[in-house]
Amino acid sequence: NISTLILDEGHIIGDQKERSSIVEFLLIRLKIKIPYLKIILISAVMPELNAQEFSQWISSKKENVIYSPKDIDEQTWQPTRK
Repeated sequence: NISTLILDEGHIIGDQKERSSIVEFLLIRLKIKIPYLKIILISAVMPELNAQEFSQWISSKKENVIYSPKDIDEQTWQPTRK
């Protein structure tokens, strides 16, 4: 039983590479087979417009996008390597 799918490097979907096509096909198949599936797509480099388009495609709502704050306090921010 799967209820949530987390996909990192979400910005690769839509590239014209084999890996991108396979991931996109997998998402489509999962959406059909598991209609209640929650999909969390993560990307550190996806532009805002693309994020809204992906949200529309995955959830039928453009506003289902969470952005990280643009003005992060350097005291609390930690790099991913840490």
